[in-house]
Amino acid sequence: MIRCTSATLATRRPSRRPVLAHGRVVMVFGAGSSGAGLSNGQAAALTYARAGAAVACVDRDPAAADRITKEINAAGGTALAVQADATREDDVARAVAEVVAAWQPPGGLHNNVGVPISGAVVETQHSS
Repeated sequence: MIRCTSATLATRRPSRRPVLAHGRVVMVFGAGSSGAGLSNGQAAALTYARAGAAVACVDRDPAAADRITKEINAAGGTALAVQADATREDDVARAVAEVVAAWQPPGGLHNNVGVPISGAVVETQHSS
């Protein structure tokens, strides 16, 4: 198993198969980490960057988004930190607009945010 870190971003050989993320803009929601170690969101952001994508690292904690963004950029990738709460529609719209203004419309969205809501999906209100 390959551990995805900034070192592997800088040294890993490109895959021989086509990479769908290469040259695209990908937004990773929940790209930061609230604890020690490599989170799923951070791993996703690093993986997209390693594949050649420009990665918008979106997190509700601006410091967490900034940390992974700096790690990707320091390793030679392209990343942008964006603060947004994925549970707020206005934040998501602003985040997308920020990415479009900086680069171009995203070609990929990766959601790594979990929100506990109880009840049946068909009964869940838009505002929940």
